[in-house]
Amino acid sequence: MTLPENLPVDFTAYNHLTFLPLGRKNKSVRSVGSKHTKGLLGRLNDYFERAMNELSQEDIILFQTFLYGSHRGGFPVAIDKNEDVYPHFWKPTSFLWKEYNKHRGIPIHHDEFYSQNFTVLTKNELENYLGSIMKDYMFCARIHDSSKEEWIQHINKCFFKHPLISLYHRNADVIEAIEQSKKSPLLFIMKNPEPIAFWRNRIEIIMRPFRSLSSTAFERGFSDTEDTVLTVHGENEIIRLTSENRGLAVTYDFTNDAISLDDEYNVVLAA
Repeated sequence: MTLPENLPVDFTAYNHLTFLPLGRKNKSVRSVGSKHTKGLLGRLNDYFERAMNELSQEDIILFQTFLYGSHRGGFPVAIDKNEDVYPHFWKPTSFLWKEYNKHRGIPIHHDEFYSQNFTVLTKNELENYLGSIMKDYMFCARIHDSSKEEWIQHINKCFFKHPLISLYHRNADVIEAIEQSKKSPLLFIMKNPEPIAFWRNRIEIIMRPFRSLSSTAFERGFSDTEDTVLTVHGENEIIRLTSENRGLAVTYDFTNDAISLDDEYNVVLAA
């Protein structure tokens, strides 16, 4: 995602902020409001100046490219049609893998903003809040080069590398045989029902990991499913992938390049 060139507005006094007109019919920013507003913007600018100084040059380029492409820009601040600062920051996912029409401006979608009104925070509260937001932005900046579809494919590959999924595929024939044996009519004519009952109980315990997902989920993961939903959690550097049709949900750890299942089992015991 790169914001259209005609939308971002910069002011020399706030060189680490970039102002974006909010609303489809709001396409320009001439000034930045009252004395109170200027004081708030000054604090924001000071914070982001320090934040940028703490980043590596590589991360700064990632941040810039994520939002503005080859053009320089600061942290995005929304300005409404009255040229007042909108009291909520955009979530970085509002810009991730999306395109805005340069002729229509940026629409107001409340779910694309953080719920916190940052204008009522104390100085320390604001700095802590901005710190968590920057983590969100930098995570989105690190993943934006690959498309949403590419991330789904990559996470799906990690799914099949998960120890339990891999164990299932190495023993699929055995697992299927165990499931089928439970239905065998031979069980009903064998003597000594107590050992058979014990065996049935043990099978229920043994098979729990392999029944935690449907056979289709084990075999196909997120392949060929149209209801896959990808959710980014930047502060924790994780991505959630879910498919309601498959009853499948995984958490992808960006740092370790691995997924975890919602229900984890001791794979050694399962083996």
